[in-house]
Amino acid sequence: MKLPKGFTFEDFVETLNRRIFFWPGSKLGPIDYGVRHFAHYESDNPVILRIDLDSLVQANPLLAPHFCQYNSGSPRCSNGKKSPRGPQTFLPAGACNGTPSKVVEVTFGAEIVLPQGTECGARPKGPWKRFL
Repeated sequence: MKLPKGFTFEDFVETLNRRIFFWPGSKLGPIDYGVRHFAHYESDNPVILRIDLDSLVQANPLLAPHFCQYNSGSPRCSNGKKSPRGPQTFLPAGACNGTPSKVVEVTFGAEIVLPQGTECGARPKGPWKRFL
């Protein structure tokens, strides 16, 4: 990966470790990347939370979501170029380039409150049951 001057590998790991990550999606389920990621860890029996973003933002008025257009924790070389990582990896909505369909991760930089209406399930497509 390519890090900017003054931003160390340790800074990168700390940035990842303090964030909470969600895959964007719709009522039909997460984006394809999230489904593939789930398949990789399916044998660990993860629990998936389904949360409406507006409800999540309203339940956490002092925290703004940040967005990333790639899997931030899995940098790869692309066409011989190292993947850039650094303070600009996670951006607020107003600083993002591109459309919402380009978002791969929705993140929060601190502990969050889960809103009423949060659902959980064992698979990305459900079935869903009320968690909160």
